[in-house]
Amino acid sequence: MNLFKFTIASILAISSIAFIQTPSAFADTGKVAGNTTGKVNFSQDIAPVKPLDPKSPNTDKPITPLDPSEAKGTAGPLSIDYVSDFHFGDQVIATDDKTYDVELDEIKTAEGAVEKRAAFVQVTDTRGSNQGWALQVQQQTTFSAGADQELKGTYLRLSNPVITTTANNQSAKPKFTKETTILKPGKDGVAGDAQTIFLADKNTGMATWIQSFGDETTGSSSIQLYVPGVSVKLKGTTYSAILNWILLDAPI
Repeated sequence: MNLFKFTIASILAISSIAFIQTPSAFADTGKVAGNTTGKVNFSQDIAPVKPLDPKSPNTDKPITPLDPSEAKGTAGPLSIDYVSDFHFGDQVIATDDKTYDVELDEIKTAEGAVEKRAAFVQVTDTRGSNQGWALQVQQQTTFSAGADQELKGTYLRLSNPVITTTANNQSAKPKFTKETTILKPGKDGVAGDAQTIFLADKNTGMATWIQSFGDETTGSSSIQLYVPGVSVKLKGTTYSAILNWILLDAPI
């Protein structure tokens, strides 16, 4: 699964003071008066943000996704920190239309326990501009196993968005744009339409936010692959598709 990313930034603060003595103050009042000046500058940290547990996000307790085993995010002030791969397992060849549920993600918690979570995407905004952002997804390719081995007529259905963040995040909440998103590839090798699924208007969506598709109970049925019965399916063949995740630096 491909990611289109910007960069993450955190803030480093420093301060300095200056003391200015007023010579005449003692002569007039018997006291010495002075002024101090406080200053602060902000710079950006290039470190990536680690994936958090969508069930109870905590920056002190990042998780380790087991598939993919390494988070695909990159550093920057606006970034996609992590996005799940979608696996639909081994299926029996059928001649009637079928809808297949996604497998839940496996993660290792900060305490070392292996648990399952609904598929999710994590976005972090530490730009300091409060201008908002938009996350889009598009299906770049059809499900295929190579040239002339396509599962024709398939589409993906993403539903039941759930938004979470850390307990100490004071930012206003971003929003999901629709309850259900249908993804289809374009024709003749062209990517399908990009669809906005996660939106932060101005003055919302700062810090780290997670959108899951369902929860541990509904997660499997919240991402589904539809395959027509007439689509040719070859025995022992793995079909895969590519999704593009696109993070825009302003709401649309």
